[in-house]
Amino acid sequence: MTKVLLTGVGGNLGSHAFKWLLENTDWYIIATDSFKQSHTGRRKNIKNLIGREKLYQYDNQNRFELLEHDLTQPFDEHEIKYHLDLDYIINFASNYPKDNGKNDPESVWSNNTRLILNLLEFARKCPNLKGFYNQFYQPRINILYASLGAQNYLMLAYLNIFKIPITSFDLSINIVKYDDIEINKLIEYLRGLNS
Repeated sequence: MTKVLLTGVGGNLGSHAFKWLLENTDWYIIATDSFKQSHTGRRKNIKNLIGREKLYQYDNQNRFELLEHDLTQPFDEHEIKYHLDLDYIINFASNYPKDNGKNDPESVWSNNTRLILNLLEFARKCPNLKGFYNQFYQPRINILYASLGAQNYLMLAYLNIFKIPITSFDLSINIVKYDDIEINKLIEYLRGLNS
C-alpha cells in the first residue's frame, strides 16, 4: 500500500488534499498539522472527514492516522520510527499570516524555513521515498513569499546534495484567496501522483 505523509491538513488546500486522497486512493495517510492558534490550520477544516460517522467510512481499513505535530520541531523517534517506509511527502504546512509577515517577520521566516528543514531531514531517513512535493507560489515582494521562496531553494539544495526526489508544484493562480480553480489544479496534480 502506498504510504504518504500529508502536512498542513488543517489548512484549506491541505484539507482538500486529505479529502481527495481518502476518497480517491487506497493510500495510507499520515495526516499532520500543529493546529496552533498562531497557525492557519484549523480542526474544523477536517472535522467532517474524521468525525464519528466518517471515521468508519474512511478508516475501516486503517487508512489514516492524525498526528498533531508542530513541524518547526523535528519529529521525535517515537513519532517517526514506524513511518520511515513512506512513498511520498506532500507538504502544505506553512505559516500564512493575513498581513504576509509585516507585523512579525521573524516568526514567519523562522516557521517556514524550520519546518521545511525538518521535513527534508526526515525525508533523508526514508530509504524508499519516491517523491517529496511542496507547494510553490510565484514570488511576491513580502516576508511571507520570501520565506516560501527560501523553502524552494532549500529543497533544491537537498535535491542536488542528497538526491531527495523533490518536486514543487505551482498553485499560484490566485494568491489572495483560495478558489475552486486552485482546488481543481491541486486535484489534477494529485490524480497524476495516483496514476
